[in-house]
Amino acid sequence: MPPEPKIRGYTISIDNDENGEKTVGISSNIKRMAVHKLNKPYSTRKIRIDLTETWGSENYELFEIRVLLKPIEKP
Repeated sequence: MPPEPKIRGYTISIDNDENGEKTVGISSNIKRMAVHKLNKPYSTRKIRIDLTETWGSENYELFEIRVLLKPIEKP
């Protein structure tokens, strides 16, 4: 039997100097592994993940974060 998800709710914020902040909010998460693909590339130096809620656990567990880095080509 696979382990149950512990993180129920979270937000991912991308601080973009040009357009302010882009935020993805998730509630009622049921996945152990979540992949988020954005519809366009963002230039940023700061990504923030706030874990907001669990499924009853007293502890949060976030094991890994991967960010694809792609240099922006200037014309």
